[in-house]
Amino acid sequence: MALGAPERGKRRNSSTNHFTDGATLLELHQFHCYGSENYISGWHQEHSLVFPLIDRTLLEMVANVIFLLEDLESNGFWFLRAGWRGAKIAYDATHAEQWTEDRPDIVKFLQERGAILEEGRADLLITEEEALNPTTALRQWLTIGLLKDYGVKKDDPLSRGRRVVKYLYTRFYSELASIAHSDGFAQLIQGALATSIALTPEQRSIIREDAFPIQRSRSMFLSSMFLLCIICEVQQYLAFNDGLLPVRILRIWEHLSVQEEIRDVYEMGYKELYDLPSVGQTP
Repeated sequence: MALGAPERGKRRNSSTNHFTDGATLLELHQFHCYGSENYISGWHQEHSLVFPLIDRTLLEMVANVIFLLEDLESNGFWFLRAGWRGAKIAYDATHAEQWTEDRPDIVKFLQERGAILEEGRADLLITEEEALNPTTALRQWLTIGLLKDYGVKKDDPLSRGRRVVKYLYTRFYSELASIAHSDGFAQLIQGALATSIALTPEQRSIIREDAFPIQRSRSMFLSSMFLLCIICEVQQYLAFNDGLLPVRILRIWEHLSVQEEIRDVYEMGYKELYDLPSVGQTP
């Protein structure tokens, strides 16, 4: 892959790329709803693992959106360069494997990936030194655990958005990440849901009728809340308002806030954002 100096022309606006996946995000939630409510296919053991993974993905997207919108031009540029960094590290690792030399399909893939990386390098103003040493020369993107208080001094109060991220991280992330990793904590959380394949048909029937609907319901509430958080953050940033939108958003929060933990998110983050009453009060 050629490593000439990148063209120092006018930088492309990195902010245009961050919200092009809105349709995919809605489709993800739609898939979640279908998997939860499709009584024809019924319950499958895999749902116990798939639903929390979707919830975790949406939670991390909430954190990324809130952080990006604090300074979209700067943070967005960092986000894209960090993505290039990860792709380049993976490319270099694969390229270094000797077994790839005897695989024409892998060689072709690496050539195509190298061309894409080179194009991205020019767009993102990545220098030759950064391209040769991406691990040390380029900043990686923040995990949600670091992102929640990144750049905040010890005694400074958190902004509204950071308070939301910190609460979501503290309240939900460990649980969802544990299920994704299938660790011991996940076994305690999920109980028989995680090991139902080894149970008798009678025991599985109890899980299907009692335990799984509870998990399904909570997962649906969480994914709906995370998606609503993203919608609210982007809507406020774009200043789109049709007059009735705040009332409509309040109604959705009211429906979701039968779960106390979701009501807490609304009260700390979105009541203030929209200047709305507490859930349950007349606007």
